[in-house]
Amino acid sequence: MSIGAVQAGAAQNVIPAEVYVNGTIRSFDPDVREKLWAETENAFKLAKAMGGLYELSVLPIGTAVLAETARRFVLGKLD
Repeated sequence: MSIGAVQAGAAQNVIPAEVYVNGTIRSFDPDVREKLWAETENAFKLAKAMGGLYELSVLPIGTAVLAETARRFVLGKLD
């Protein structure tokens, strides 16, 4: 999981009305990926518990990719 961007207010002493968080969740294992999505949802539920709102959009766009060189290294077949 990586958080690639966080966008919020412009002043250090003002709590912004909105915060946007953008990132990726990748896993070779579909079950792990589902668990990561669920735990991300749980983390954002904290906003609701404190009187805020959140909207989480998960866009499944495929599986994690293992580059050929890395695959050969993992399998012990690096030339």
